[in-house]
Amino acid sequence: MKNKIIYIFLIFAFFVNPSNSEENFYNFETKEIKIINNGNIINAKNGKVTSQNDKIEVIATNFEYFKDTQLLKITGEGNVLFKENNLKIYFDKAEIDQKKQLLKVYGEIKVINSNENIMISSKEIIYNFNDEIIYSLKKSKIRDNFENKINADNFHYDVDKNLIKLNSLVLTDKFDNVFKTSIAYLNTKTNNLYGKDIHLNLGKQILNPENEPRIKGKSIKNTKNSMEISKGVFTTCKKRDGCPPWQISAKKINHNKIKKIISYKDAFLAVYNVPVIYLPKFSHPDPTVKRQSGFLSPYFKSSNNKKNYFGIPYFFVISDNKDATFSPRVYDKEFLLQTEYRQKNFK
Repeated sequence: MKNKIIYIFLIFAFFVNPSNSEENFYNFETKEIKIINNGNIINAKNGKVTSQNDKIEVIATNFEYFKDTQLLKITGEGNVLFKENNLKIYFDKAEIDQKKQLLKVYGEIKVINSNENIMISSKEIIYNFNDEIIYSLKKSKIRDNFENKINADNFHYDVDKNLIKLNSLVLTDKFDNVFKTSIAYLNTKTNNLYGKDIHLNLGKQILNPENEPRIKGKSIKNTKNSMEISKGVFTTCKKRDGCPPWQISAKKINHNKIKKIISYKDAFLAVYNVPVIYLPKFSHPDPTVKRQSGFLSPYFKSSNNKKNYFGIPYFFVISDNKDATFSPRVYDKEFLLQTEYRQKNFK
């Protein structure tokens, strides 16, 4: 203990310069320490290094500090804690550039922001602790407070603004909806997502598991209460080579999550890429609604006589115990209307 105190005192005395305390950045508390190269290099092992203002704390196996470049190299299952924003970073190897106010970490990296319950995994990350910016050019994984599972080719995280910019995003939410965008911005406080070139695969628990419901569009704005996709195309047909049997394209697709209504503006219903119906305004309940008047998902099938037909059923609630489904079928040269009436008698 006595030797440890002496080491701390020597390093503190070596670095402290009353005329320019900004340059005296580190205090060492380690089991071993060596000062070499005429006092320009410090080698230390097994312990802790803290910034002089006590805002940064580093724990690791090996430290090497170069006084002339103000560079601290760290190896051996280390971690660094930034106390002001409760940010902790685990790493195999790291460098702190005092002049540039940069931390570079390598290896198996884990970043934990306890204030926002965010965890980031990557192979290489840079943190500008002056501007509170974390970024990586490597493939990274992010888990957040909203149960989102995020994969991205690279990211830029502004901790102060609670905003992450992601390239080649793949986000799976708690409902198993999968969002894929070329570029996106995610607010870590509100879970609002803004992106372009969106491909959205809806979770199987939301719709019939035999279908593969999906939407693609030019851009997306997804918030707690609504989701809006511009120049969108929606279908529930199974994925196949070529165009899907049916799809609805619209200038705007809006999902009101409170009212549970999906609405379309300037929509076209197409069968094998051939527009058959134009709908200036069109809406229907979202798939989570069990009983509400509105159009159901279109379908395309073949009958026993091998004739293909297209259908777009409409569900109509008559009363609490009565409802009906109108199911028009459109063949190549025929039109058939089917109606199914249901009534439940209470005892």
